[in-house]
Parts: sequence; C-alpha cells; structure tokens
Amino acid sequence: MRFKILASAVADLHSARLFYEQQGAGLGVYFFSRQAAQELTTPISDCEPSDAPA
Repeated sequence: MRFKILASAVADLHSARLFYEQQGAGLGVYFFSRQAAQELTTPISDCEPSDAPA
C-alpha cells in the first residue's frame, strides 16, 4: 500500500520538530519518531484531513 503525505502535513511536522528541538537537544528527533510511530499504527478509517485530495 502506498500513502501520499500532504505538503501541509510535512510542513506541520517540520515546524513541530524545530519547536521541540529548541526546547532541548534531541527532543525534535524524539517527537518526530514518536509521531511517525503513531501514524503507522492509526487505522486509515480514522484519517480524514480537510485538505485531502478528492
């Protein structure tokens, strides 16, 4: 199965990673890895972004 990550989602994740990295060294990487793990375990039926292509 292939997934398309929306540009808006990539930008949000990047901004959040930078924010957490400013809070402490390594926190940005930790946030990003935890976020990725959560996304991989989220059922597809629960995903309904408002900017998803039709």
